[in-house]
Amino acid sequence: MQTLPPESAEVRTTLVHRRRSGSNPWWKSAVICDVPGGVDELQLREVEPLAFDLARLGFQAVSVALASQEQVWGDAADIAPFVERMHRVGLKVLVRLPGADLPAPEAEVDISEGLTTLVGRVRACVEAGVDGIDLGRISPPAHLRGDVPPEVASWQAQRFSRLVRVLLSELGQDEGAPVLTAESPVSDPVSLTSQLREDAFHMLRDASLANCPWDARRLHETLSANYRVRDWADRVSAWTWSRMHHLHDALEVPRFAHPAASGMLPATSWENGASAARRDAMGLFALSLPGSAHVPLLDVGGDVLVGEDATVHRVWSKAPLRHVRQERIGLVLRTRTRRGMGTGSMATIDGLDWIHEGVGVHLVSGVLVVLNTSRAPVTVPSEYELLVSSTGAEAEAGGAFDVVPESCAWFVTPRVEAPPTPVQF
Repeated sequence: MQTLPPESAEVRTTLVHRRRSGSNPWWKSAVICDVPGGVDELQLREVEPLAFDLARLGFQAVSVALASQEQVWGDAADIAPFVERMHRVGLKVLVRLPGADLPAPEAEVDISEGLTTLVGRVRACVEAGVDGIDLGRISPPAHLRGDVPPEVASWQAQRFSRLVRVLLSELGQDEGAPVLTAESPVSDPVSLTSQLREDAFHMLRDASLANCPWDARRLHETLSANYRVRDWADRVSAWTWSRMHHLHDALEVPRFAHPAASGMLPATSWENGASAARRDAMGLFALSLPGSAHVPLLDVGGDVLVGEDATVHRVWSKAPLRHVRQERIGLVLRTRTRRGMGTGSMATIDGLDWIHEGVGVHLVSGVLVVLNTSRAPVTVPSEYELLVSSTGAEAEAGGAFDVVPESCAWFVTPRVEAPPTPVQF
């Protein structure tokens, strides 16, 4: 391994997230492939041929949204055989339940019926061997919507927290018990802090990365704020960064009318006008982060085909570069696992003499991550050994590497020389 002299005093390394101590169950660092839309019995079978490749690439789990409640219970239930086949190839299964949201609260509504139905579905999924229950995108907190009086907003929050506690008790508290997950539409730290404190999901995804602009400095500020909130609440970070390609946006009609939860892109989102290169760069950037990550099937070379009868099929894309993309993703996931990036510490680095405005650099488990959101390439010195680039480009032996605009790359960090020991005479 090459060594470097100590950097100048102007280089600043800022710890953003400290490595977690104690046990690290699978879900705290898992990379999960989200299959878009609701799948029926036939479509579940179509997912199975994709599973072997997903496991080979390094995914730990697959997330599916069922098209009907009959798939969970009754004589026609087909989730148990699907779970068994996924487990056979080494993938865990997260199930998003149909109709997981309770009815809109009214004074005369008896919520016990909706709660009882949902608990019954969760119980059936647990018996089928699923590894997690996903409630999907939950409604924005009522106090953010502003459509009800404060006392009603408080009642809604209490009711939802009760629901979460009931579901957690159904899943069990053992380390190997199924996990409870959801996606929150909030992105501001104050609201996220409140949700994390009140509702003890194992994994609660949020909209912070999806809403963030394509700007390296803003992305690092967003990450710092997010880790600060989650580390304070002792909650794992669960990353999702695409609205357009994600589980419930690709095919489903949004379940909530509020713009913050409708799947509409905020004006500031990095996805506005995003090229394929930018998508690849954002994916590589996000996969470097400690915590779990939810990757859309559409970003892994998957495709969604709609037949003449409006039947939806999920298949591998026939695009010429699909295999190249998948091999690169496989390299990324193997590197992430081998170097423990999902459970490691993270620090941002500023002041390096070879970076310019619009270039972000952070360090995770000895891997230097360079993101270029500027309009000019940045040349990474030859002392840093390239691991993988979102463009697929390779470095020349012993040479520097250009991280071009709208790209991201990972490098091995050189060992820094210790200052010489003073000699006493």
